[in-house]
Amino acid sequence: GITECPVPGGAWSFHEPCDGLGVVNSHKKDGNELFYSVALNQALTSLTLSAVETKTTTLSLPIVVGLEVDATSWMTLRGSVSQTTLINSSKTEGGTIAETDPGANTTAVAMGAGLKFNKINVDGTIMTTVAAGAGNQGKKLDSSELLAQVGASYWF
Repeated sequence: GITECPVPGGAWSFHEPCDGLGVVNSHKKDGNELFYSVALNQALTSLTLSAVETKTTTLSLPIVVGLEVDATSWMTLRGSVSQTTLINSSKTEGGTIAETDPGANTTAVAMGAGLKFNKINVDGTIMTTVAAGAGNQGKKLDSSELLAQVGASYWF
């Protein structure tokens, strides 16, 4: 979508459409599931600030591998690793021209647990976050984000 904000000396607008094509596959055995996916993503970011327009085109190929295991009859554990590999580039035009190839470090780790209580299932996830001001090099597994992504299901 397009986001526009007035600022002193001009206007700031931001537009980011993203297109992608990917596949996901999984293998299940004895209550355990191995899953993996790969997707080719293209994003165009347009930023206009005080009549200076900057366009960035990004092309990436993220790969995800994960495992989900029934640890007990009442708990499911899962973990995954994702990283953009082989294809990871961006090109910026306008103002200054900079091309980055390969792109920034995109490795991310996620862990989660699901708790089953009769017909109720509560699920939470923690994952790597980027430390403030550190760019993509400051990723850490941040437990302060525990249950930041949480879901609850009731089976009728």
